[in-house]
Amino acid sequence: MFYGFFTNRWILMGIGFLIIFAGLCYLFYQYTTTPYREDAALHHEKIRQYKKQRTVTIGDPFASEQVTDSNVGGIGKNAKKPIKDTSSTIDKTESTKTQTNAAPHTTETGNTEDMSVSPFGFGTYPELGDYPYKVIWKNKDTPSAELLTRVLIKLWNEGERNFRGGSISNGKVYPHYNDVVYYKFTPFMDEDGNIRGGTTETFSGPHVQYRKSELKNPPPGLRVLDIDSSGIDPYKYLNIR
Repeated sequence: MFYGFFTNRWILMGIGFLIIFAGLCYLFYQYTTTPYREDAALHHEKIRQYKKQRTVTIGDPFASEQVTDSNVGGIGKNAKKPIKDTSSTIDKTESTKTQTNAAPHTTETGNTEDMSVSPFGFGTYPELGDYPYKVIWKNKDTPSAELLTRVLIKLWNEGERNFRGGSISNGKVYPHYNDVVYYKFTPFMDEDGNIRGGTTETFSGPHVQYRKSELKNPPPGLRVLDIDSSGIDPYKYLNIR
């Protein structure tokens, strides 16, 4: 009886069909879910990086300044401590300290001799103009944090409005434009000079949505800027000597 069951041609064809159908379903699942798994991995990486951050909330959580104290060594005339390099990537993404700011702008002063002058040798604090975010200068406790804020204020007051916060890394300020991802690919080469893969470094404002697979051919509405060739030198831009 069982011999006849397992040797029946129709039964064997049915079993074979089920195996093939299950395999096709698996391949279809892998194909259709790849973008979502990439997004999930990217989201997980951002969460992991944010857990490393020191967050100081002083206003609206939707507008942020990110300060990466990396290679800003010697920044400020009176700075006493060297600024350590904390840069990384997304396959090494930027490791940052995030300062969140917004609300109607005000400048808070404390009970010191002169709170209108930078303790880092950058001169008097700039006029805020119509800069919409709250600025508490005494909370800018590193030279890089103060430089970042000064650059963003100047950008805003010169009419640059398409950004929300920014980052400072390797001595340059990167405004977090609403449509920009900063990108860098560093290739690995073998002994014969052939490229064998590489590392990808990306960062952006937290409100910019993108997939890593889109960066080489970005869709409309997304700009990809090279990390090395973009960014603002704060000393030149602010005319600080």
